[in-house]
Amino acid sequence: MRASFFHLLLCLLFSQLVVTLHAQYYQLTKRFTPADGLSDMLTYNGITDAEGYLWIATNSGLSRYDGHGFKNFYQDLADSTSLCSNYVFDFHVDKISRLWMATASGLALYEPVTEQFQCFQQDLTQDDTDNGNTILAIHEDEDGILWLGTMRRGLFRFNPQTKEFKIYPLNETTNDEIRNRLMNTVQSIVQDVKN
Repeated sequence: MRASFFHLLLCLLFSQLVVTLHAQYYQLTKRFTPADGLSDMLTYNGITDAEGYLWIATNSGLSRYDGHGFKNFYQDLADSTSLCSNYVFDFHVDKISRLWMATASGLALYEPVTEQFQCFQQDLTQDDTDNGNTILAIHEDEDGILWLGTMRRGLFRFNPQTKEFKIYPLNETTNDEIRNRLMNTVQSIVQDVKN
């Protein structure tokens, strides 16, 4: 299923949003634009959840497609249960069918009953406030732990049970700010056969 959405991502990014979705009972081929209700033309990723909704991560919020139309979710600074950030980069449906999102302001968990979000952020020091909680990738290991690729801060380990983060910087920081950003940025996570 994840491989199918890797192809979807490629279609979204390189074919101007020509989306081909093969669901269990139907096939849909459609080009989505903001005129159709998509929140933005710039998209990062797509995934289907346990209910069969197609979620699309965009540069201006999160779009959910139900086969007929879109419902969009946005950050509202006055509402702590809204989306953490309008920049959504990656998704993951975990072993118990919860939908997690990697955003520019941390990790988000979607609550389907209330259609609200719970946001999780790593505590930041004064020096880490620039992109400190930007998460670019999510991977779940066999124990249900979420591994998060971040911008500029290396790899995070997030335990959904305890809600605790652990940081694994990839390289020691130096006085070269550009090198630090590049060397500690994780854009993708893949688990090998040896775990």
